[in-house]
Amino acid sequence: MKIMGIVNLTPDSFSDGGDFKNFDTAYGKLDEFVKNGCSYIDIGGESTKPGASPVSLEEEQSRVVGVAKSILSRELDIKLSVDTYKSKVAEKVLQLGAHMINDISALTFDNQMIDVVSQYDCELALMHIKGTPRDMQKNPSYTNVVDEVMSFLEERANFAVKNGVSEDKIWIDPGFGFGKTYEHNLALVQNIAKFKELGFKILAGISRKSFLNQTLPYDSVASQRDASTVATSLYFFDQGVDMVRVHNVEDNFQALSTYKKIVG
Repeated sequence: MKIMGIVNLTPDSFSDGGDFKNFDTAYGKLDEFVKNGCSYIDIGGESTKPGASPVSLEEEQSRVVGVAKSILSRELDIKLSVDTYKSKVAEKVLQLGAHMINDISALTFDNQMIDVVSQYDCELALMHIKGTPRDMQKNPSYTNVVDEVMSFLEERANFAVKNGVSEDKIWIDPGFGFGKTYEHNLALVQNIAKFKELGFKILAGISRKSFLNQTLPYDSVASQRDASTVATSLYFFDQGVDMVRVHNVEDNFQALSTYKKIVG
């Protein structure tokens, strides 16, 4: 299982907002990721936490493009993913050589995104979301959350393939916390192996999510949920997940390395 490290270039992300305001802090985190066996780094210029308001195209580009260019210029053995649903941001970073676009809307927020990703033949992460970040946690409901999320991701992945994206470059993400209650998230975690039936690689992003707080006997803040994240990552490894998206790469790398040795 691969590890994707998160660098949020935003002042208001739920976990590390404001931590990476400049190149030096982003570089420090990047070096840590490379040291600890990270396969991808995922940078984003717009917070998508519950209740977040969208930022302008210009603001997102100002946060992301320069950092992307600098990271790629270092020619490190790590792939660059950019977390955006805006086609113009995607085009800018793909022109620079970014390897993946991580679209929380699975190509539904911007109709031009499919044209951009197919043109550049990049990797594409498709995530399930119910609503928008601003309203997604306002009483989300499903008849069967696992079946509905799987159906959505299957339709979106097939749409991408029909429009020129290679099947082997598609990743699907159930979107933990994006329009889901605790019970919905738990059901998706417990049934994550079912998503393999769709035939696409699975990306699981549950790092430090508030869902994990509800598994604890006490209240915690986001930065205190790394142990819970690691526990979930080990479960995902056993269930055949292909990559986890995490804030604390070092702890996840150490735990996975040790666990792999133990189970052979």
